[in-house]
Amino acid sequence: MIAKAYRHNRSKENFGGFCTCKACDHYFGGCDAAKCTCCAEMAQVSDHLAIMKAEWGLLPKVLSGQKTVESRWAKNRPPYWNKIKPGDVVYFKDSGQPVTAKATVAKVARHTIAGGLAEVRALLNYYASLDGIEPRDVEAFAQLFKEKRFVIFVYLRDPKAVPPFLIDKTGYGNQVAWITVDSIEQLRGGRKAIQAQGALVP
Repeated sequence: MIAKAYRHNRSKENFGGFCTCKACDHYFGGCDAAKCTCCAEMAQVSDHLAIMKAEWGLLPKVLSGQKTVESRWAKNRPPYWNKIKPGDVVYFKDSGQPVTAKATVAKVARHTIAGGLAEVRALLNYYASLDGIEPRDVEAFAQLFKEKRFVIFVYLRDPKAVPPFLIDKTGYGNQVAWITVDSIEQLRGGRKAIQAQGALVP
């Protein structure tokens, strides 16, 4: 019961796998997943789909290694806030295009923004080069994100190209830009995606 309650109140977001629930109260790796629900969830690897704005030209920078962090900014706390962890795999696609890349999550940093535009600028100045944002574009992104209250920075390692495949977002909404699933196969196994996939086969 204690672990279940903690699962909804991870104030420190389990940086580096640290768990502070009363069921284990020590670093993950020594936790007993059979007794600690939150640590059992942390031990399970998930797949994520990151949908990018093609006009920003950031996806090629993931594959080149120039972009080593993927950031997501939100006005309200997003549903994936507590669901991204080291060891997970992020698949990337530009909007309207097939999935073409993947990378492994190295670590995650989360920030709740209370300082408005000034804090957004400070975060962008720190993360811009890691995030593939050119110095000349920092202020434009600051203005774009000035009303956001939550941001998550996902550090990436081992970026790789993957054979292009389409996905089916049915049930997730047309505007969704990040989807978390147990396996990416759940997204490319849909009937619509399989039918459309024929267009990618020579």
